[in-house]
Amino acid sequence: MLMRTGAWRIDRQEAEKDRTEDRRRAAIAEAVQNDAAERAQTNKVTAWFTEYDPAGPQYPGSPHAVTNIRTWGAAVRNASDLPVFDIRVFYYRVHDPRDCNPWTGEPVYASVDIIWVIPPGQLRNQELPDRVSGQHGACNEQDYVVAAEFTDANGVRWFRDERAALQPR
Repeated sequence: MLMRTGAWRIDRQEAEKDRTEDRRRAAIAEAVQNDAAERAQTNKVTAWFTEYDPAGPQYPGSPHAVTNIRTWGAAVRNASDLPVFDIRVFYYRVHDPRDCNPWTGEPVYASVDIIWVIPPGQLRNQELPDRVSGQHGACNEQDYVVAAEFTDANGVRWFRDERAALQPR
């Protein structure tokens, strides 16, 4: 009879270990799924350096007249189905070593102006101040890149760096 009781305890302990391992695997799977869902929105928020018409339509269907004035700055696009908030743009001057090594970005300006919200499917531009672009000579998409910091609809703060890598803040 002792033999049966001891065997039963071992079986019960093994079953508990299996349940614990199953719960651990389920928790990991849920965390991965939550991370993927959380990043689903943020993966659709992008930023780049571009030339644009500051009087032109930044909103689809906008009645603004398009002028022939062009300026350089950041474009931030929210291609997700949810708004993003409190967007701050960072400008970097590109340094290409021209020796087959990757370029690096030198921070030259962090915008003090905040874009409060970008609705789903919308684009907003932000001008690089002349005093900044004038310090470095050429001003084009070969000489500058941008990064953007923003808050997603879940209240999580994110940073998309000058090479477009996304990381939580």
